[in-house]
Amino acid sequence: FEVAMGWKAGKLTSGRVTSRNGGLCRLKTQQPVRIMAGKTAITATRTAPNELTFPTKPGGVYTLLSD
Repeated sequence: FEVAMGWKAGKLTSGRVTSRNGGLCRLKTQQPVRIMAGKTAITATRTAPNELTFPTKPGGVYTLLSD
């Protein structure tokens, strides 16, 4: 995965995950986020108190939006 994130005052302001090979992406965050692939919302599974996982496709680009 290739990850780019922007922060302000310790909080996520923007994020992007690019999946090179596909598979599950595991994201650790204390902040609530929504995950989008273009205009499509991606369903993430909470696997631990501060951890989300979501499926990705090879070459997929996923935007992280703070709630």
